[in-house]
Amino acid sequence: MRAESLGLHAAYTYDHLSWRSFRERPWFEAMTTLAAAAVATSTLRLGPLVTSPNFRHPVPLAKELLTLDDLSGGRLVVGIGSGGTGFDAGALGAAPWAAAERSARFREFTSLLDQLLTRAETTSVGSYYSAHDVVRHPAPITSPRPAFVVSALGPRAMDVAAEFGQGWVTTGVATGGAHPTTEAAVAGQVADLDAALDTRGRSGRRSSGSCSTASATSPPWRRSTPSSTWPVGTGPSASPSWSSTGPSRTRRSPPIRTCSSAS
Repeated sequence: MRAESLGLHAAYTYDHLSWRSFRERPWFEAMTTLAAAAVATSTLRLGPLVTSPNFRHPVPLAKELLTLDDLSGGRLVVGIGSGGTGFDAGALGAAPWAAAERSARFREFTSLLDQLLTRAETTSVGSYYSAHDVVRHPAPITSPRPAFVVSALGPRAMDVAAEFGQGWVTTGVATGGAHPTTEAAVAGQVADLDAALDTRGRSGRRSSGSCSTASATSPPWRRSTPSSTWPVGTGPSASPSWSSTGPSRTRRSPPIRTCSSAS
């Protein structure tokens, strides 16, 4: 694939049914597109940037992600966000969600997806998303699951990133934000994420960096500029190790870099 021959390390795609000015132009489904990319490449990191609760449910999404993890040989990176209004948010005919409901759905969505990808069997009843006797087989190649790169701007989303994320991504200046520049906005967001990580007990072993690279088999994972790192296994819901090993399958994944904006 030409992207690999050019030395690119990752390729991501929006997980939308349509997008802005592309609404009247050809637009294909994200997971199927990523599956095609997975079998056509051998080194690129691949994933949605970002998937969201707008029209996804964690149960079928987890199965799709397990399939992508297998097809790519452990190269999957899962970008997750809360979604937004407009575009395809109302495609299923539901009434628009209030900000508080969207935030609650985002946490529940991410938590259940984490369970579905890390547990052999999941039963969970939530306010918005539930799973009943869902079996995970095979286990993901990347153990205990593919990395979550969480899109977050506000404090509630930052807490989701701090609890479940192995990476963080930002769109920069939030709509209606008071910051005069993207740099100022991101600096404030980094401070908020640092505080969220401290609250979750994940502040150890952080180091400053700028769009730095970390191996999928040797945490910590890095986040966007200006950046710090946090290790897998230091949060209450995190697992003690992160590797590219599955039952009877051992493959080392290439490095990951989380420097893109999310949509």
